[in-house]
Amino acid sequence: SRYNAFKNNLNLFESKTLQKKPSTHHEISLTKFSDLTDEEFRKKYLTYKYDKYNPMYKLYSTKPNLKKNLNIPDAFDWVNEKGVLLEAKNQYSCGSCWAFSVVGHLEALYYMKYGEHKTFSEQQLVDCDTNDAGCNGGEFLTAYKWIKDNGGLELDSDYPYEAKDQTCSQDVTKNVVKVSQYQLLDSTDEEVIKQYLYEKGPLSIGINAYPLNWYARGVIDWGNDNCNQDDINHAVVLVGYGHDDEEGLDYWRIRNSWGADWGEKGYFRLSRGKGTCGVNKHISFASIE
Repeated sequence: SRYNAFKNNLNLFESKTLQKKPSTHHEISLTKFSDLTDEEFRKKYLTYKYDKYNPMYKLYSTKPNLKKNLNIPDAFDWVNEKGVLLEAKNQYSCGSCWAFSVVGHLEALYYMKYGEHKTFSEQQLVDCDTNDAGCNGGEFLTAYKWIKDNGGLELDSDYPYEAKDQTCSQDVTKNVVKVSQYQLLDSTDEEVIKQYLYEKGPLSIGINAYPLNWYARGVIDWGNDNCNQDDINHAVVLVGYGHDDEEGLDYWRIRNSWGADWGEKGYFRLSRGKGTCGVNKHISFASIE
């Protein structure tokens, strides 16, 4: 079945059908997902539980509260320039993107507050967070709520990642990072999001990740017909922004959770200012103690 899936994907790739998509700005290739069918890829990796009618979203949304007359640089990156996150992690075939996005955000906040890199446990969320569904998906707000109610998260070294659902075996006395509050940004204005990113640090966001199945490098600039902005199915960490002179595109730089051997060393870029793949639809952030 793996061979047949790969053969079909290879035929699709060699037929140039994918290259005819209305974008010349990013490169595609066969990837480590090329032995999966389209349905399998969606089921395993596009598991973020987004529901734009969820009443929690309105309850926890906050209007932008930004500094005035702040001189925002034209390009900025919390990872390349500030080193707030370590190498991109890998969720493997467990649908735990939601946990990796939330934990990545908290790791960045911890470094910004305490000046020390700590890696926290996604597996603790997968196993113990009863608000979410482990390897079958989850959501930002319910994950933040669980962490706050639980009194924090342990280090990854104390509760290591296994990429599968297990019986909860946490030790709350080992919790290190604690969440004090969590919110969604009530704005789809990408200039506002840009300033929030610059002021607050890396943000936990949802996107439509369908184009990432074939992604190799470059700036994805697909319109809504090819990447529906309302189909939010994957959780990632927004870390920076800039301008690609060669392609003439403003972009967002985003940390994924498919390993450093995928994309641009575990990262990818989406065009900025167009709502590409719903990048501006679902922005979350927290505060830590």
